[in-house]
Amino acid sequence: MAKVAVLLVTADFLASDFIVDNELPPLLAAAAKDGLVIIPIIVSASRFANTEGLAQFQSVNPPSRPLSGMTKNEQEELLVKVSEAIEDALGR
Repeated sequence: MAKVAVLLVTADFLASDFIVDNELPPLLAAAAKDGLVIIPIIVSASRFANTEGLAQFQSVNPPSRPLSGMTKNEQEELLVKVSEAIEDALGR
């Protein structure tokens, strides 16, 4: 079983029936039951902060500061933070 799930959040991701109906429920259940660590990355503007179930998870970057609006250097710094968060979740 996975220990970490990285979610690349966009408006299309949140609007996808497949994601909402098939992908998110088992991830949210595993987070609640088994301690799965969910790491959202806000890729582009979305309603992440208003999405029940997901808004409880701390995203790597604030919803007001999506990856798409960052400079290349800021994006790379964010991705380093993501890798560190994954390592922390895996206990390394």
